[in-house]
Amino acid sequence: RAGGMPPARESADGAPVVRRDGTGERRGGGDDSFFTPRAALLFAVLMVGALFWEEALEVRARAREVVFGERAVAPTFLAPRRAGAIVSGNEHDVDIDGADTNVVSLPSGTPTDGTSFLDRGGEDKRRAAVTPKTETTALYAPGALLPLPPVPDEIGGTYRSLGKVRGLDGVPDVTKDASAVADAAKRRAHGGEIIILMANSAGCHLAANAIANLRSVGIEHYLLVTNTKETCEWMKNKSRSGGETAGWELECGWTSFLKGHPRLKTYGLLAEERADPFRLWWARFHLLERFVDLGLNAMYVDTDVSFRVNPYVLLKGPFREFHLIGQDETGGVDGVNIGFVYCQNCVRNGPSHRVLNETVQRMLQILEHEPGPVLRWDGQPALGAKEHLWDQHIYNDVLESAVFSRDLRRRSGQRLIDPNGKHRDEWLGSPVQNFPKPSDKRWDEFEVEVAASDVPVTKNGDKMVLDPGVKKAKGKLLHCVGLDVPGYDADAKNENKTSTPTLTTPSACVTQEKFLASPPWFLAGWSGVAGDETYQGVLGRWNLDPPIVAVAHLVGALAKLQTLKQLGWWQYGAEAFKPPEVVGLSEIEKRLDRVGGLGVRNMVAASRRASGDVGAGVGEYGEQVARLVTLAVAIGRRPVVPEIECGAPWVGSDAKAFLRVKDRERVVLGTRCLALGALVGDSEGVREASELDLGDTQKIAPGFLSCCASVNFACDEGVIWQGGLDSDPRLGGMRDDVEVLEVGRLPRTKGGGIDANASAAMFEHNKRKLLIFDVADAREPGVLPAVDNLTQEMRERVELFFKTCDRLDCRAPKRPFPRDVDPCRAPR
Repeated sequence: RAGGMPPARESADGAPVVRRDGTGERRGGGDDSFFTPRAALLFAVLMVGALFWEEALEVRARAREVVFGERAVAPTFLAPRRAGAIVSGNEHDVDIDGADTNVVSLPSGTPTDGTSFLDRGGEDKRRAAVTPKTETTALYAPGALLPLPPVPDEIGGTYRSLGKVRGLDGVPDVTKDASAVADAAKRRAHGGEIIILMANSAGCHLAANAIANLRSVGIEHYLLVTNTKETCEWMKNKSRSGGETAGWELECGWTSFLKGHPRLKTYGLLAEERADPFRLWWARFHLLERFVDLGLNAMYVDTDVSFRVNPYVLLKGPFREFHLIGQDETGGVDGVNIGFVYCQNCVRNGPSHRVLNETVQRMLQILEHEPGPVLRWDGQPALGAKEHLWDQHIYNDVLESAVFSRDLRRRSGQRLIDPNGKHRDEWLGSPVQNFPKPSDKRWDEFEVEVAASDVPVTKNGDKMVLDPGVKKAKGKLLHCVGLDVPGYDADAKNENKTSTPTLTTPSACVTQEKFLASPPWFLAGWSGVAGDETYQGVLGRWNLDPPIVAVAHLVGALAKLQTLKQLGWWQYGAEAFKPPEVVGLSEIEKRLDRVGGLGVRNMVAASRRASGDVGAGVGEYGEQVARLVTLAVAIGRRPVVPEIECGAPWVGSDAKAFLRVKDRERVVLGTRCLALGALVGDSEGVREASELDLGDTQKIAPGFLSCCASVNFACDEGVIWQGGLDSDPRLGGMRDDVEVLEVGRLPRTKGGGIDANASAAMFEHNKRKLLIFDVADAREPGVLPAVDNLTQEMRERVELFFKTCDRLDCRAPKRPFPRDVDPCRAPR
């Protein structure tokens, strides 16, 4: 290969990666045959006590870290070198052992009727996947870290890396210098492959779930990078609290990349515990570029990406001729989503590598612009992580530059133009800017051949739904960007200004490389992305097994944790990785869990008898949920919320969708609610899901129902949703210990509301783990009455609950506002 580019600033050198020394074997569990039943019981009790003690210590330690922090040493910032500058080569190559160049997997388990979930013969009778029946055990309390399920030896095949990579040395800053990057690559890569994940403290649980997902398809060659050392330490310690046999044992490092840069404050980019952590976003491109320079095939995935199968058999089979791979959002070269970026067999200093390098270069040019920061239309600095400095904008600009061999800055540049009126449209269409025409931006068409052996297999041994044969693929050829490339237009607005024509083409740039705009059967989004809508999650077919997509990205989903749980893609136990920053609510949750849960059934607002008016239907359901939460928390129990019958008249429908349910902004379809579950009302209980056939040959598994979870009122804290009650192994105690009571038995106030104080006294000694109030025969049939007469302590507890879960707060006069797709707010 040609000599490598330097990283995107002059002071960093290429980092060598040397051969692994040692087996890289993971520590396994020892022989535990010495346990007697009494010893096993004692061990379980000690483990539970240790978990609670460790959690208390972690809460205290985290509080100290939040208050006092750890001062970071600011790096030295130098002017970036443009991609293509003539530099000395990287003297080191990567040398890693083994280097070589329908939508839900069905869990194992027995359905309620003892029949097979899948009929593999004759016509297509794929069914929605379900959660396996799990034995109830007192060891795993709600919120505890559950052991990961075993991964069969055949999963992953040639591309299996479980137990074949080494842990990092402590909690390193993986971007500290070239040697740190190289050490991370040496330890975490396998077979020349590495996958990058990023997380701040608010996203730890999503990162943990993503890692569990990678493990389920045989992948362990990941590098998780957090924004602080404390966050990584938290995750590593938590992952080991369940013991070695639990299978978590997460590995992570942290990044100081750009930390302390003086312009972060100027551009309004200091806040990191939010949905747009600028430094983390840019660290991913820095690492991608560095790993490619080291000769690795580097992949980045967002934590809302789920591998339904191991994708490498497709990447190395039909897509082997493509180098840079991404997700198509708009059908054109400037509309690529960067939740999935993969660079394979990319020539060092070649077209694809330069795209990554130039992306970081342009970011640094903006960040270190002189004199003073880049200004927008109103004379103010170009503020915001999703504005001029957004890496997705800049990456698309660089891709477009590589396709057309011109320095183009369409997406990032327009963020400096006044958004009011038609100013941006005029700027984009101006002959002065000279941007390529829309017709020129459309993808070129290629053909790929999928052999029978290329079709990936799920963890159940079933092949994904993909017919072998010749398939259409879309993409573009990439040229090298850089001033050292003959003919490269350094100023797109001047057709005559190009690089020096006497330059010799760099050897790495002689051959063009291919960009793949992934077909949706390989990489699909939830909604709002280009390609055949059949593969999009919003149409409900991600509920089916075998899967119809290899990789699913929840881009476009509005309640991602809710969506993952509805699809059965959530690894219960991952939420244990949420740092206990809201200590008050955490303590309340533990108190409620010690008593048990409280739910409601036969709620009209959640049934087919609900209002047909969308606004009224959504608002009535939200108000009922808020009353349930108030009652449960007031009397000291965890709220258990019924999901919505998908046939409710206000739920959106589409004849093309699975079960005809399509309502992105209000509900998420799931198929894992137990037909005989505790929250199932009379209107649902009379029908078996296997009898539900709306002209679709794909049916729900026997013993289960479709159920739609709310998007408006989705909350990750405190409440237990119906799907979680029916699926979470830790809630087996609730499922097995239910008492159903008529809501009319509850004491009332003079105003007709439920007397919270008297109700608490009434159930103070009730030991049932799950109380269900049936509202079918309430004074207003199907309606849970308002809750009154709360003590001051109850009010404080309820207020803290709603403060943390404000989307659930639909107490009157709040209602979905300003539209029925919004959470509840007080109307103005």
